[in-house]
Amino acid sequence: MNRGSYKNTSGRGWHPVSENSRNSNLVRTIISLVLAVALAITLVIAVPAINYRNDVKDLYIERIQKECDTAVTYSRYLSRTASSNSNAQLATIRSSIYSIDVLNQTYASLEGNGTTLVSDSLLSSIYTTIENYYNKLTTGTNTSDQQTELSNELEALQTAAAALH
Repeated sequence: MNRGSYKNTSGRGWHPVSENSRNSNLVRTIISLVLAVALAITLVIAVPAINYRNDVKDLYIERIQKECDTAVTYSRYLSRTASSNSNAQLATIRSSIYSIDVLNQTYASLEGNGTTLVSDSLLSSIYTTIENYYNKLTTGTNTSDQQTELSNELEALQTAAAALH
């Protein structure tokens, strides 16, 4: 038995770490460090991206709510009889609804899966009511029913938009 050897012949003593074992531990340590750095980089990149996405949604919601407010405001001043002022106000309301529709469709395209902020059926219903209202205005007939219907639909849209946050 060589007295300078670290090896105990009985197999129960202390054994030096072999070169392969040392290399294996070094590789594991390096891989762990690389994974930790990759995770840190991913978090640094992902957190602003998530915040950006939320900010974009908030901007869409804010703009939709402003357009709803504009449409509701103009609907309050519509005349129940045919007048040129009513045509201009109805055009402004239609423009606001169109803006909401474009924002809604753009958001749905960005999000995918048909995720809209405002119900397409509600917007469609408002478009139909505006068209009926315009036809009554151009023929000079009473627009009272269309005005009431439009006001109710715009208030429903405004309520839906307020609930988006």
